[in-house]
Amino acid sequence: MIGVTPHEFYNSDYQMTVVVGHSAALRFVMDEALNTEIQRGLWWFLGSLFGGVAIFFVGFSIFFERQLQNRVAKPIMYLANTIKNPKEFMAGRSKTNDIYNA
Repeated sequence: MIGVTPHEFYNSDYQMTVVVGHSAALRFVMDEALNTEIQRGLWWFLGSLFGGVAIFFVGFSIFFERQLQNRVAKPIMYLANTIKNPKEFMAGRSKTNDIYNA
């Protein structure tokens, strides 16, 4: 630390010494640890991404199924029932439709 001016809040009690070395075995240990950490993080990311997509898919599926039921299926079922019983449908119809829609 020759020629380096320490920060005004520098305290020598908290000084950290880092020893750096190199060996063939250390390289393989560090590579293996790094690969393990990256794989673990990727599996967590993919799992959470899949879970989030599954939740949104289920939610949108339920929403759009109900919209389809209300806008398409119920009118078709109503029309099918009126075709089966045309006399009841005509009897229940308002007579003003015949007068004003002619």
